Amino acid sequence: MVIKIKITEQLQCIIRYYDILLKENPELENFAEDISEQNENLDDLVKRMEKFNEVINDIECAECLERDATIDKLIKIHSFLVDFDWHISEVYDLNKKFVKLCSEKRESL
Repeated sequence: MVIKIKITEQLQCIIRYYDILLKENPELENFAEDISEQNENLDDLVKRMEKFNEVINDIECAECLERDATIDKLIKIHSFLVDFDWHISEVYDLNKKFVKLCSEKRESL
């Protein structure tokens, strides 16, 4: 079973958009470090997704719930989901900063 999740590609697109905003709006230079950090986080997420796919590909449909291997897989899946949630929330928080700044800039015009 292969699961193709393109969340990393979508997050990369969002980060590229932030880069474009930064380049076209020098007043956003204080976001440069945040964007750089998100690029690093995204690299980590790509690696985690590869490991996640390995775990997902190892899932058997008819496993017994009492088996240690089943519990281990469920714990790994939980760990991956927590990581994914964190990565997405980081980009979400950065997006909120951009929205606030852009809204303030628009109101000041």
